[in-house]
Amino acid sequence: MAFGFYTDAALSSPIDSQNILKFVAGVDGSSGNVDKVFYFGNPLPGSQIISAVNPNVDTIKVYVEDTDIYEGLQPITSIKLALTANGLANGSNLLDLGVTTLLSGVDSAVPIYARFNVDNPGVVQSISKDSTLAITCGSVSEF
Repeated sequence: MAFGFYTDAALSSPIDSQNILKFVAGVDGSSGNVDKVFYFGNPLPGSQIISAVNPNVDTIKVYVEDTDIYEGLQPITSIKLALTANGLANGSNLLDLGVTTLLSGVDSAVPIYARFNVDNPGVVQSISKDSTLAITCGSVSEF
């Protein structure tokens, strides 16, 4: 099993096969921003990942991408990522995990806080199963 994104800290429930981010918010914006926590890791111990671009120097990064720019209604800027809930205030759609190596195993899972920003002017105020916004990891090598 490879590193991936999960809905739980035990790394037992993958987000989905395409890592599509699912949020539900009021279309009129009345629900306010919607926050979720996802987890990045590999539940099976014994492996690790490093940046494939500049190994042991570059840090591992995750980011939001639009998997179908012709279908998506929300820009990638409507999602913020952070390592803490408080960090969402200054988060962006690119998150540096701050490590050059990440070990596998449940104890090494990285919580990733995500916010769907319903205050973003001109954004359709819901993101659900029809979303094309996905979370992905930068280029890494797994050993």
